[in-house]
Amino acid sequence: MNCQACKIRQVEVIEKCDDEIEPYKLCHECHERLLSYSLRPIEWYNLASIHTFNKFLLHDDFYEDDGVATQPEKDVDEAKDLMAPALDSVKDSIESLLDYCIAKWWLEEDMISCLKYHMPHLLLQSIKIRFDCTQNYFIKSRLYEIASKSLGRFCEGWIRERWRMYNGEHIMCLSEAACLCLPFDEGFNLVLNALECIPENELPHVAFSCLYRFRTQSALNWIEIKVKSPVKDSWGRLAAASNPTWDKLNVWLQNGRPYSLVAIDTLINLIPYPGENALRRLTPRPILINPSSIALMSQVLKQYCEKDNVPRVRQAIEKIIMNWDIITGS
Repeated sequence: MNCQACKIRQVEVIEKCDDEIEPYKLCHECHERLLSYSLRPIEWYNLASIHTFNKFLLHDDFYEDDGVATQPEKDVDEAKDLMAPALDSVKDSIESLLDYCIAKWWLEEDMISCLKYHMPHLLLQSIKIRFDCTQNYFIKSRLYEIASKSLGRFCEGWIRERWRMYNGEHIMCLSEAACLCLPFDEGFNLVLNALECIPENELPHVAFSCLYRFRTQSALNWIEIKVKSPVKDSWGRLAAASNPTWDKLNVWLQNGRPYSLVAIDTLINLIPYPGENALRRLTPRPILINPSSIALMSQVLKQYCEKDNVPRVRQAIEKIIMNWDIITGS
C-alpha cells in the first residue's frame, strides 16, 4: 500500500493521533512532515481528500486552502509539481472532483457547477459508495452537501433513506438536504420532528441552522411554541429568514416577552451586517413582508419601548427606526 500523502513510497507508519479508527498511513518522510506541519501542498491535499482539513494536523491553523503550510517547523518544498491541483485539472473525473470537494474548506459555486456537469446517476453512485466506506463525520457531512446542492431532487430516494436511518447525527446537513431534495412538507416536518430531541439550551442555534433555508412562515408559528426566556438571537435570525409579516411581529410585540424580544431581534436581523453570512446568502434578501406605514410601525415600537425601557430594547428600536428602508426593501 502506498503512502496516503505522497502516493509514491510504501506505508511505513500508522499514525493514530488524529483518528484511531481511520489513521494516517504514511511513509517515514511524510510522517515527519505531517508532525512538523511541513507537508508539501500536494501531500496536504492528498491527506485532506481522505481525512478532511478538520483533522488537527491538517487544520487551517497550519495550512491554507491550497495546502500551503503557514507555520512549518521545517523547510517546505513548493515546486510546481508538488502543488495541489486546480479545479480545472480535476473537473472531468468524478472521483478526482469528489476528492477536491472534500479537501477544500468550502463547497463553492464553481465546484457545484462542475459536479452538475456529470451524469447524476454516476455521481450519486460514487457519493453513496464513499459514504458507506467511511466513518469520518466531516466527509459524510460534505457528501450530504455535495448531493443536495448538485443533485437536488434526483437524490430524493437516498436522502429519504438516510432520514429513515437518522440517529441524531448530521442534523444540519440532513436538514439542508431535506430542504433541497424532498417535497416541502415532507422535508420540513422531518426536520421539526428531529428538533424535538435537541436540548432546550441548544435549540435556538440548531433550529436556525436547520430551518432557515425553508424560508416558510410556518417556522414563525413553530417559534411561538418553542421560544422561552432568556431569548437568544437565533430565534430572531430564524424569524427574519422566514418571511416575517408586520402583522405577526405586531402581535408578538403586543404579547410582550419573550415574543416581543423575538420581534425586535427579527427586525434587527433584517438589517444586513458583515458578520451574518447565512442570511446574506439568501436570495432574495429577507425583508419585512406587508409592512404598515413607517409612521405607524415606529409608533408601535416607541410605545413598546415605554413599557420595556431597557438598554437592549431601546438601542435596538433606535436602530430599527433609522433603517426602515432597508428592513422593508424600499
